Amino acid sequence: MLFRCSVIDCKGQYGGEKQFRLFVLPKNDIQRQKWINKIPSFSSISVSSQNFRICNRHWPADTPMVTIPGGSKRPVLPPSIFFVPSSCLPTPKPDPRPNLL
Repeated sequence: MLFRCSVIDCKGQYGGEKQFRLFVLPKNDIQRQKWINKIPSFSSISVSSQNFRICNRHWPADTPMVTIPGGSKRPVLPPSIFFVPSSCLPTPKPDPRPNLL
């Protein structure tokens, strides 16, 4: 089965990029929840999905890694880089208008 990044609007997939890696959510419930809380629009995705993958584009290049059972490596910290269109970002409230009365 060919996997691609499951983060909404991410174009990360095998084929075009060097150094492309996919990571599964941590099995530890606390770490898993930290990762889930960082992913935008995660509520529309099944948390229990074994097929959910996050590509390395969502971490800085120098992120610390930990070796997991089986010998592969996974980022220690939750993902932190997301490519969200500016139209989807919240806009700050403007300063209140002065009361001229």
